[in-house]
Amino acid sequence: MTYGHVLLVRPVGSSFVAATPRADGVVWYGNRLFVADGRELEVYDMRHLWRVSTLADTVGVSGGESSAHGLRWAMPMIGRYWTGATPDVACAARTGDAPCLNSLSLDRTGVDGLIPSECTGVSSVFSLIV
Repeated sequence: MTYGHVLLVRPVGSSFVAATPRADGVVWYGNRLFVADGRELEVYDMRHLWRVSTLADTVGVSGGESSAHGLRWAMPMIGRYWTGATPDVACAARTGDAPCLNSLSLDRTGVDGLIPSECTGVSSVFSLIV
């Protein structure tokens, strides 16, 4: 078996862009990959892998060729949830208006659930979407 890197991407029209500049927390549950990125929770499906056509250092589709920043594979985002009123609102730790998702873990002690937490130590539970 051969392993390789995968670029997480967000579909945009008939192309795609790199999705996450950083990952504060990652949980793999079933076929889903959940990525906490400060103000949002991104969802990827492990069954959806795109093999790109070129190893160019660009990201997206151009001239009929696809590329993923020099990687062979891209995995598209299938959903996202954000903590503010809109996806453009920055997270605000401690205020409660738009909590920051600074880590993510899986709780299997009862009904499976995702547990995000802020750098303040405050945590809350999200139900898993399976």
